[in-house]
Amino acid sequence: MKFKNIVPTLLLIVSTTASAATLEGKAIRVIDGDTIVVLSEAHHKYRVRLANIDCPEKRQPWGNKAKRATSKLVGNKPVVVEWQ
Repeated sequence: MKFKNIVPTLLLIVSTTASAATLEGKAIRVIDGDTIVVLSEAHHKYRVRLANIDCPEKRQPWGNKAKRATSKLVGNKPVVVEWQ
């Protein structure tokens, strides 16, 4: 009976810890309007999907314009990613 109470608590602790993680690096590539590649300070590449952003994909109408707009904002610039 006590085990049922422990599991939700552990899941809450794990999810809280995961949401607090950050990644600092440089946006080295923009894949499309809502996906970028970040090079960390430890030289690892991470593909990052931007939360709460809905852009057209590359081959959809306005896809190239969305990619260019994201490139202007973060392309080859330092970024801090907060995981959700």
